[in-house]
This record gives sequence, C-alpha cells and structure tokens, in this order.
Amino acid sequence: MARKKRPAPHEEEASEAWLLPYSDLMTLLLALFICLFAISQTDETKLTQMAQAFSSAFNMGGPSFFQGAGPAMNSSRDLTSADDGLPLVAFPCQNGDCYNYEGYGFLDNIADFIEGGAIQLYVVDTVDVESWSDVYGDKGWRAWRQEQYYHYIVEEVLPCIYSRNHSGKMPVAFGCSLGATHAAIVFLRRPDLFGGCLALSGAYDAKYFFDGWMNDVLYRNSPVHFMENLPTDHWYVGLYNQRKPIFCVGQGPWEDEGRRTTAILRDIFQAKGIGAWCDFWGYDVDHDWPWWKKQMRYFLPYLLED
Repeated sequence: MARKKRPAPHEEEASEAWLLPYSDLMTLLLALFICLFAISQTDETKLTQMAQAFSSAFNMGGPSFFQGAGPAMNSSRDLTSADDGLPLVAFPCQNGDCYNYEGYGFLDNIADFIEGGAIQLYVVDTVDVESWSDVYGDKGWRAWRQEQYYHYIVEEVLPCIYSRNHSGKMPVAFGCSLGATHAAIVFLRRPDLFGGCLALSGAYDAKYFFDGWMNDVLYRNSPVHFMENLPTDHWYVGLYNQRKPIFCVGQGPWEDEGRRTTAILRDIFQAKGIGAWCDFWGYDVDHDWPWWKKQMRYFLPYLLED
C-alpha cells in the first residue's frame, strides 16, 4: 500500500500588519507633544481675558471675584453686588492678603452695605513682608518696595476700579492697623484721586518700622513727615477739605503708636486748616478686630452721605 505523502510544513507569510498599530502610536505621541508644547506657550494676557469673560458671564448680580496682578505684585478681590456703590479700596492688616477681612468675619459685619449695593469693596494684597515687616532686610530696598506698591495702587488698581464702578464717586481708601497706614499714604499723597480715607488704628511715622532710619523714598511714605512740610497754601489743602478723611484710634492696649501718630496728624491738620476727622475712642478700645468692626459701621454712614 502506498504511503501517504506528508504535506510540506506551512511557512508563515511575512506580513507588515504590525506597522498599523505602530504608526497609530507614533501619531498619538506626536499629538501629545504638540499639546504639551502649546500649553507651555500659553498667552497669559489672553488667558486672563478669557477668565474674566467667564467670570462676568456667570456673575448674575451676586458677589464677584477677580484676580488682577501688577508688576511683581500680588492680587486683589472685588466684592460687590452692584456697580454703582461707593468704591472702597481695602488694605489688609500687616502681612495680610486679600482674604484678610473675610477670614476675620469683617465682611459679615458689613454684609448689608455690600449686598444692598451701597458700597463696592476692593481688597488688595500687600507686600508688607518685603517692606514694612522685613526688619533684617536692606532698608533702602524695603523703602523702594513700598514706593513701588504705592505706584501699583495708584497706576493699576485705581484704573481697574474706575473701569468697573459706574457710580461716579471717587474711591475711598480704607484699612485697619498697617492697612490704615497704607490708606493714609495713598489718600494724603493723592487727594485728587481719592474721595477720602477711613484709617483705623494706623501708625503714620515710617521711622517706627525702620528703626529710626529715613531716606527721601521712605519720606514720601511717612505721613507725619510729608504732611508737616506741606505748604499751607498748597492746592492739596483745598482738596482735603472737599474730601472725607477719617483717622480713628483707640486708647487701650496696643494702640500707643497709633495714638501718638494720630495726635501728630491731628495737630498738623489743625495748623494747616485741614478739616480731617480725628477721633480718639476710649481707654477700653484696643487694637483688635471687634473694635474695628464697630468703628466701620459707625463711620460708613458718614462716608455714604452726599
């Protein structure tokens, strides 16, 4: 019987099917690298504009928030329920940030003024840790940093406020503790731009923070010094008397420097015929938030008077 012939072994046919998944993988990797490159080249200006556009689009009249940074500066927040309330530029306490007032319940204390549209509150960050508080830093650089901050407020924050607020009212500078110092500096240097100031428990002698040191830059940020040398016939005197400057301080614990320098300012104002309201509260009034909350509610109606 004839033997069956075995079939020849089957050879696998050489194929290029592996190229398809490989090419797909390379395409995906290329797309990934393109996306990563695009992200690394983000246009910050366009991104900020887009974020602000979304913020405006979804704000239906309640409190709105924005981040606006100046050169080497930090951020600010806008808390408002209307665009025609009295604009207040709020400076935090020493080393504080734009969440300072919210963190201590200060905003709850004046919620009726904000939600009712009477005021529009802008809370800015500070660079205090680099200027007033950096006791071991170079004094000249610290003074320059404060001067740079002053220009940031006047040249960047104020135009932003005017673009958002349609009340026709001039902004009022407000602050507690070192925030009051900032408020006094910007108002007293630019009464042509501010409608007044509400300075609570501030210290107005810059030498106090600089161990007695002074130069021409720091001088411009030391109210008791530059106001003392203001000529009585300077055109600013007339502007001060058209505005609403308020300086309030307690006479209790931790208010010594504030009481001393507020008294100096009071005497300077009186000598130059400037009608600023300098108010000294009782010996039980200390340097702390509960009293600042009371003082804010006490003075706000006066600031809101036409």
